[in-house]
Amino acid sequence: MTVTLLIILIQRLAEKYLQKGGQMVTENKKQKMLASVIISSILLLVVFANFSVAQSDEKSSLHLSSFKNNGYAAFNEINGQFTISAEASSNIVRVEFYLDDNLMLNATSTPYRWSFNTNDYDIGEHTLNVVGVTSSGETVTETRQYNFISFPTMFVIGIIVLIVVIFLVSIIIASKTRRIHHNKQPEY
Repeated sequence: MTVTLLIILIQRLAEKYLQKGGQMVTENKKQKMLASVIISSILLLVVFANFSVAQSDEKSSLHLSSFKNNGYAAFNEINGQFTISAEASSNIVRVEFYLDDNLMLNATSTPYRWSFNTNDYDIGEHTLNVVGVTSSGETVTETRQYNFISFPTMFVIGIIVLIVVIFLVSIIIASKTRRIHHNKQPEY
């Protein structure tokens, strides 16, 4: 509305300084200055109008990233302490983090982050929804699927046993190789 009023005002000023033949009156310095002010105002209005349209057409967007603070992560299987970060377009004023449709955090300032530990939730499939909300109430949603797993103790013990066995086998092979080389007598 403000832009429309300014255009009407500039249009009336321009009409005032136009002659019947459609030529701009520029007979003295004062009139030349007024003509340049009118042209500059028109250019500023065009730039301002384009800027306003560009601002209102900004598309809302969210980009999620996850960070493993401490734990295990492979593909969508996770266990431990994690942080989910949301980078949002400038028109987003708040970001809501939902786990299985339960609101976990309503972040109203950047950085938009939610930290959690998988051990605080049931083992199994979980859906993370991150909703960005604009000042006009429009929303944009990003969804991720995660499988919260229990890191089995037997798996850790199995890895330790495997490392010990490999270490012992390499010691045995090294000692037998030394004996073979040590027992060989040079022929004279």
